[in-house]
Amino acid sequence: MSTKTGAKISRNAEGDLQLEGEGGSEWFAEQVLTALVLGFEYKRALKMLNDEFFLEVIDLNAAMWGKKNRIEQMKGRIIGTEGKAKATLEYLSDCWMSISDDKVALLGRYEDLKTVKAGVLKLLEGKSHGTVYAFLEKKKADK
Repeated sequence: MSTKTGAKISRNAEGDLQLEGEGGSEWFAEQVLTALVLGFEYKRALKMLNDEFFLEVIDLNAAMWGKKNRIEQMKGRIIGTEGKAKATLEYLSDCWMSISDDKVALLGRYEDLKTVKAGVLKLLEGKSHGTVYAFLEKKKADK
């Protein structure tokens, strides 16, 4: 990744990663590393090197007031049976999603990211999947 970002990545004595480079290269390297930590595949995380791509994180712990059962329920709504809901959200929004213990990370172009975030928030509010899909389909058709 160092050659792609122009930043040097090393570990200090405590084992923490350190980035060194010009201002922009450090920032891009940090964005790629953040995407990797959030669970995106390397190839997708490298999209963060492109000015058109952004990363958004929804904190389920904060959204569900730390209630573990609610967090698990909401993750289930976002992922769906065998990942079908997640795949549909990604397809309709042209974004990628990574879901971890208490975070939903979204990666995509700015307008697409706003749209998928709105869709995920609608699911968290209890809207039906059909309603959310219709919303995303309309936004995609309006592009």
